[in-house]
Amino acid sequence: MAIEREKTMVEIDDLLRGIFGSYVKRHHQSADLDMTLGQLECLRAIDQLGAPSMSELSRQLHLQPSTLTGLVDGLVQRGRVVRREDPSDRRIVRVELTDHGRKEGQRSHEQVKKRLMELLGELGDGDLEALHRGLGLVYAAAQRRIGKEADSSSSVSDQGQSA
Repeated sequence: MAIEREKTMVEIDDLLRGIFGSYVKRHHQSADLDMTLGQLECLRAIDQLGAPSMSELSRQLHLQPSTLTGLVDGLVQRGRVVRREDPSDRRIVRVELTDHGRKEGQRSHEQVKKRLMELLGELGDGDLEALHRGLGLVYAAAQRRIGKEADSSSSVSDQGQSA
């Protein structure tokens, strides 16, 4: 039974990668945004975080600082983001979207959303409801894990402060 469960989980991973990987790649090429997928993800994260420091952005994207620097350099060169000194600490560099970067990010998001709506529109009502229920369960599991990880990391930092 455990082997079947593991096999099903691997197949779900493969399906999700197949849907979103090839779908996003095709979208990216057709959108002609002159950005890599990594840069698109970087724009999304900057928009989500506001004006993150490079360290905050590195953690959010799970990237090494040197890798992130290359991504941000490309976005700066294309006028999509700017680097600014943090006014309270000049050692900290913050990254902000430009109007152009914000518009490109929104355009990309809208194109992906449109294509996803087209895919979902091909499902019957029962299948759409089943998918919604299943994704809701996965989302709830992810939120529980995030909560556990946050609790775990805060207790570790609390222990470090009391030492």
